[in-house]
Amino acid sequence: SASVTVSSVTNINPPIVLNCPSNLTVTATGPSGASAYYFATASGGCGPLTIVLNPPTASTFPAGTTPVTVTASDSCGNSTNCSFTVTVVKPPISINCSSNITVTATNSSGMNVYYTISASGGCSPPPFVTANPPAGSLFPIGTTPVTATASDTCGTLTNCTFTVTVNPAPNPLADLQVTKTVATNAIFVGGNAA
Repeated sequence: SASVTVSSVTNINPPIVLNCPSNLTVTATGPSGASAYYFATASGGCGPLTIVLNPPTASTFPAGTTPVTVTASDSCGNSTNCSFTVTVVKPPISINCSSNITVTATNSSGMNVYYTISASGGCSPPPFVTANPPAGSLFPIGTTPVTATASDTCGTLTNCTFTVTVNPAPNPLADLQVTKTVATNAIFVGGNAA
């Protein structure tokens, strides 16, 4: 009789080690958000590894936070995954209003007043600026508030305010009346006004 010894050797592959990127924060460049670029690495496993990113790198992300899932798999059917987030923030808008304005009217209707408002930042700069009432409007006698608004293609809004005060025009007829009254009330003594 004969005996046969069979030895069984199991080939154990190392586990898959997957490295995800850290959470990303990018700034929006337009109304659709911003593109984000990233990559992941993996090692171990059985045979060549396949890495799938969802959404893939270079995707356009909307404003807010979006999760990204990464999966690494090998030819033996093993897989592992990790995840991170991409946060898209809207850039702020800076607006500069005019200081409060005071003018004197040239007639009883008021005064056309001009002013400058500037803004910077935002998506697809420069921002669009509007004012109410707009520069060059006829402002009546008294104080009128002006509201300026700067907006961008991402839907961000910011505003500032100032006032336009129009003082009434001098009344030359009133000055003439005062002069006439003084002349009428003059007292003549010995032929000379006193």
